[in-house]
This record gives sequence, C-alpha cells and structure tokens, in this order.
Amino acid sequence: MNKADTEILLGILRSYGFSETPSIDDANLIIINTCTVRKDTEERMLKRIKNLYEKYGHAKRLVIAGCMATTQPYTIRKVAPSAILVETYNPTAIIELLSNKISKVSPLNKREVYEVVKGPIAIVPIADGCTGYCSFCITKIARPKLHSYPIDLVKRKVKEAVTRGAREIQLTAQDTGAYGLDIYGKRKLVELLLELIEIPGDFMIRIGMMNPEHLMEIIDDIVYIIRHPKIYKFLHIPLQSGDDRVLRIMNRRYSVDDYRYIVKYLRKKIEDIMIATDIIVGHPGEDEEAFNNTINVLKELEIERVHLAQYTIRPLTLSAALPQIPPYVKKKRSIKALKVIEEIGLKTHRRYIGVTTKALVLEKGLNNTLVARTRNYYSVILPNDGETSIGEWVNVRITEATYYDLRGTILPN
Repeated sequence: MNKADTEILLGILRSYGFSETPSIDDANLIIINTCTVRKDTEERMLKRIKNLYEKYGHAKRLVIAGCMATTQPYTIRKVAPSAILVETYNPTAIIELLSNKISKVSPLNKREVYEVVKGPIAIVPIADGCTGYCSFCITKIARPKLHSYPIDLVKRKVKEAVTRGAREIQLTAQDTGAYGLDIYGKRKLVELLLELIEIPGDFMIRIGMMNPEHLMEIIDDIVYIIRHPKIYKFLHIPLQSGDDRVLRIMNRRYSVDDYRYIVKYLRKKIEDIMIATDIIVGHPGEDEEAFNNTINVLKELEIERVHLAQYTIRPLTLSAALPQIPPYVKKKRSIKALKVIEEIGLKTHRRYIGVTTKALVLEKGLNNTLVARTRNYYSVILPNDGETSIGEWVNVRITEATYYDLRGTILPN
C-alpha cells in the first residue's frame, strides 16, 4: 500500500510536468512518503526527515506525506517546522499546495484510483482503510474509514495496466475481504475478481491481505474464484496471536479455532494453496503460555510464510496504555519464534524438490539470477540464461529449497 501511494504521488507530479532527478542536490522538491506502523520505522523516518531538513530545509521544499503526516504532525513539526504535510487519502492536494492555491489540506477527500506499473508488476489499490478497530494499530487513525473503489473503476485500471504490459496484478488494501461494504453494502471482492478475470491478456492476480472475520463470510466463493488460472493460489491471512485471550486484548474479531478452520478448509478445497500470515510477539497480555500457544499453532498448521514482528508502542492506540512486556522478553520470544518459522519454511519448501512446474519470471535477482513465481506464489530463484525474458512463463525443475524460497533450473519448452 505504501509503495503504491509513493508511485501515485510520483504519477501525479509527472502529469504536471515534474520529473525525478537522481541527485538530491539537483532537486527543487524533496518528498518523503512516511509509514508509522512500527516504532522502529517511525524512528528511521524521523532521523531521515531531520537530516534532510537540516541540510536542505531552507533551500528546497520538503514534503512529508503519508500516515505519519496524518497521525503525528506535531512530532514531524519538532524536527521540520516548515515542512509541507500531505495527509493520507488526499495525494492530489500536493499540486494545490505547490501551486499555493491553499495553505492547509483537509483529510479524507476521495481520490481517483491510480494503477502503478513497474516492469511486469502492477499495483492496483481497491480500497483504503478497514472496518476493524485493533487495539495495537495506528494505521486505523491514519486511514479511519473504509473507502472502496467502484468495480468498474478498478477494472478499467487493471485493463490499462495489462495493456501497458503488466503480467502480475497486485490488488492492495488494508483488508481486501472488506472490499465493497461501504459502497455496496456487502462484501464484493469475489464479484470484483469475476470481472477482472474476464479482461483479455496473459496475467496473474495476487489477492492482498484479508482478515479472518471477512474471509469466513465469503470463504466458499473465494475457494471457487481462486481456482481460476488467472489467480494465484495464495492468501495472506493474519493470525497475529495463537492465543484467544491475547486476540481479545488485541480486539481481533475471530478465535484461534476460527483460524484453524479457515486454513484447514482452504487446504482441503484448494490443492497446493500457499498461506501467509502475520504474528506479533510481545503484545501486552502475552504471557509465556500465550506465546507458546502461538508457537504451537504455527507448528500445527505449518504456515508457509510468516511475517514476524515484535510489538512496539504506537501513540494514540489502546495497547499503548496497557502494561508492557520488557524488551528482553520480546527479543527472546522473537528469536525462538523465528527459529520455528525457519524450520517450518524449510520443511514445507523441501516438499517441492524434484517437482516440475511452470513459473512466471518477474524480475532480475542477485548474482545473475532471475526471480519467478509459481502459480501458488512461491519464489523460485533461477539462473539467468540470457535467453529468458522478464514476463515470460517458463518450465522449471525445483532442485533446492531454503526456508525462504525455492531454487531451480529452466527446462526447454
């Protein structure tokens, strides 16, 4: 989502005659699109803003955009008093500000959908905001309301991206499962996907993250649509904690048994589906028993891809006011969780050694390699033979596996 918003800002500026420069010294305008989902991210943002302001703040226009500009404007003002702030939901306001038409930007203006095409990958936002009220989440403050974009508008942007050469369409939102509730009165993700798969062209759709409470309401329809050859057999479903008491403290709207049911049902109905999840370690209320419950759920379900994060206090959130777990405890638990995640990843990936499959080449990797995606969205690292093109489907044989990806060779067509 943040990458998409950055490209949206760039696209708007380009349309008004601005162009990027490789040297910051040559720039007239400096933009930082901020994220504040975690404290360490916020600290890096503030350090960068402070350094740029001290060096260039009086000679160049410095624009701070994104979630931090919305939720923590006074924090930014402490290190960059005269920076221009552009809030989320309203990226087009940057032109009005730079034109001096207005001196203040009001948030929550509706915006056009901007597709972002970078090589063979296109990022297409389908919604901003969500319907949840998680106690740890500052993003809810930055993007407080669900704002879905109409189906016909998203379809037009996907069609434009495919026309421009996109081979992978990444549908993004804070919660794709909630798509449509605000403008249609019901969850319409599957109806959107039914429209998108009718677009002519050879491309794949990756469905972005969706929370369990919405997925449960549309799970049979998701099972139906994800079997279509234009949709990756991949879902990102955050668990956050494997303990029901901690989930209640987090104000998550599902139980661990709900999550178990979802994963087992999907795997039963969709062969080789890949599940990704998010885990927060050290959230207030997580004792050793709760942490071990999370570890046990990961082992039981063998989740293939886990995004692990230590809890960090976010201002203005309910969790910030709760008794906190000491940093050394969070670090110890994170190390243990990471070891388990790596063991599970290696075990699940090794099952593919010797398998022959098709993969879509999407980018160049390190050390003269190519990075491709299988139809269930596993990364496959391939040798760059000098003949295979980005955006091409290839037959591959998997020869090695790490906990993070697969390694293979390209077979003759």
